[in-house]
Amino acid sequence: MAPGGERENTTIEVHLGLTDGPQFNGVARVRILTLEGLGVAENGAAESSETSISGIKRGSYIVEANAPGFVTARETVNVFMNWGSVTVF
Repeated sequence: MAPGGERENTTIEVHLGLTDGPQFNGVARVRILTLEGLGVAENGAAESSETSISGIKRGSYIVEANAPGFVTARETVNVFMNWGSVTVF
């Protein structure tokens, strides 16, 4: 729990797409990593262009998505609150 008894309940929503615009259609693994590269959470293998991972604490993270035949994508996100959501495209 966060200071003051607040529960860490931020959700990171990830929307996967291709560089030329269309949504990704396939199986992808999405992970949340610390800036040092340590794993915090992952979704396993999503068969959708959207996934979400909950229970994330305040801090800075790397969102990593990889799928067979594609280059691994990484984006840094900052979580400023102990609740709410952060959306990554």
